[in-house]
Amino acid sequence: MDIGISIDKYGVIDISDTPMEGVITATVLSVMVEKNNWWQSPAFGSKIHTLAREKLTNDSVRLVKNYLKEATNWLTQLNIASKIEIEVERRGRDRINYAVTVWQGNKPVVFKNYIGVGVLDDFYKYKNVYDFVNIYNE
Repeated sequence: MDIGISIDKYGVIDISDTPMEGVITATVLSVMVEKNNWWQSPAFGSKIHTLAREKLTNDSVRLVKNYLKEATNWLTQLNIASKIEIEVERRGRDRINYAVTVWQGNKPVVFKNYIGVGVLDDFYKYKNVYDFVNIYNE
């Protein structure tokens, strides 16, 4: 069974069995959970969190893209997604924006977010998932 978990701006949790919401949940968890911190599998998650302590360089942009590919690769391996597209761009002195587009057939799910690089406090100031992520279906 594929489930989707969503949290509205008031912190109310909704669980659904809609397949698209399951893809959204899988994508968000793959990116936002720190690698080696998932109770079921240490291999699950991403390493983008490690960049919050680093200095922003051109290499940081490449690392974010590689970390996102690594974190979401399982979605195509298990045929949950037909393809995944990742866009990454440097914004200013301390920010990298990224978008992960997960395709199920001809339906895309886009997860947009950013990582503050070299600004550890920026990552931890958000109180819940709704404040931190921008997810939508196109």
